[in-house]
Amino acid sequence: MSRLVSAISLIGLTLCLAAPAHAEGALEACWARSENRIELGQCLGDLKARSDADMEAVYAAALGQMAELDRVTGRPGAQRALERAQSAFVLYRDLECHARELQAASGTGAGDFFQSCWIDLTRERSATLAQAAGPAAEDDLTGSWLAEDIEGRGVIDMLQSTITFEADGQVAGNAGCNRFFGQAEIDGDKLAFGPFGTTRKSCTPAVNDQEQRFLAALAKAAGYSFDKGLLFIADAKGKMLLRLSRME
Repeated sequence: MSRLVSAISLIGLTLCLAAPAHAEGALEACWARSENRIELGQCLGDLKARSDADMEAVYAAALGQMAELDRVTGRPGAQRALERAQSAFVLYRDLECHARELQAASGTGAGDFFQSCWIDLTRERSATLAQAAGPAAEDDLTGSWLAEDIEGRGVIDMLQSTITFEADGQVAGNAGCNRFFGQAEIDGDKLAFGPFGTTRKSCTPAVNDQEQRFLAALAKAAGYSFDKGLLFIADAKGKMLLRLSRME
């Protein structure tokens, strides 16, 4: 049994080392936006469904890329290797999340640990698969972005204000001190955000100032554009609010 556990752990390490952690853990995010355990369960259920759908989509795209690679090289194997890696990931995810569930014994949060683990690992796997599927298009909002300038006043060195756009329109990020999450409405080059939920930490005045400026800029967003790989978010009058670079 110990050999099996060691093997599964090695599979998980191999699969997940290259994958960046998602911007926020599912359990942390859902607790921040839930008033009770019923809402927590609904939130985790919704995130699990979305993470599963997102992984299936990016896995299909990655398989297509591997099939094309096999065709071009004339040496079949890349597609089959990815299929085997995906099967290994699914096995690892099931066992790892079950182990985390067991750590809660018979506590009321056992199922929450399982679902949040499932979501987090699935998101990480999607990020790894996205690398195989190919680089994101320059005009694609999906992914994580780092603020380089906020309304012409710059940003503090080493303080990161970030936002991540999911394929389903969900957004989340770190404004500088606190995590935030919400929904984006995208129509062509038009962009608007619904109300954000946030965590409630307090930081130094300088950090709080950048966070407030960043969130205020997002609240005024009305459109976006790309130039040389950078994302620009503007208000309804075309005034530039944010300049952001894609995070790898």
